[in-house]
Amino acid sequence: MNQARRAIILASAALLLSACGGGKAAVRRAPAATATHASATAAAPTPPPLGAVPTLAPDLAATLKSYALALGDLPSGYSLGVQQELPNATASQGYADPAAVAKEIEQSGRQGGIAQQVFSATSGGELGVTIEAFKDAAGAQAWVAHPPPYPASMNATPATLPAPLGEQDAAIHWTQDGNSGYVINFRRGRFVFGLGLSAPAGTESLNALLPLAQALDAKAKKQTS
Repeated sequence: MNQARRAIILASAALLLSACGGGKAAVRRAPAATATHASATAAAPTPPPLGAVPTLAPDLAATLKSYALALGDLPSGYSLGVQQELPNATASQGYADPAAVAKEIEQSGRQGGIAQQVFSATSGGELGVTIEAFKDAAGAQAWVAHPPPYPASMNATPATLPAPLGEQDAAIHWTQDGNSGYVINFRRGRFVFGLGLSAPAGTESLNALLPLAQALDAKAKKQTS
């Protein structure tokens, strides 16, 4: 199984922190441990402030939002928070080698993405979801299969999913600065879906993400069929 993209956790986590007032957290490309979609501190991208002027083309934004989780899609016990656009300029920020990430974005044909904040009373941490569109399925496949190197401080290791997701999936477990979590990424067609969890070390559970991942995959399958 390939390593999960550190990005989703990063963008989502940053989103979570912006909405909730800060703190250490981590959750596209991976989890972070400090203050954004991750926070492997310097390794996490920083999304624009909540309420920022939309930067995605209207048709792309509408397509991405059609894949986003709605209240009726959520498993019992989950609720939704804010939603944020993740344009290419944002996706390349905050990494140890942003130039390499920018090159990957160009080569893969990433068009843009969105992040969603998710709440769960039983997860014990912060949750985030990202949805990214690519020019074609080949670009999306490369995006999941070849993530940029993770910072050594994240102690990222491959994680095993109990069942496949989408047409291609990847997952990692990470630990940093007293927090731990998981990042899951999967692909359907030209879209990549990511989920991230950040929680106090020792309390993180992949089970907190699996119901969301399955709901997101079920909706994506309907949309792409």
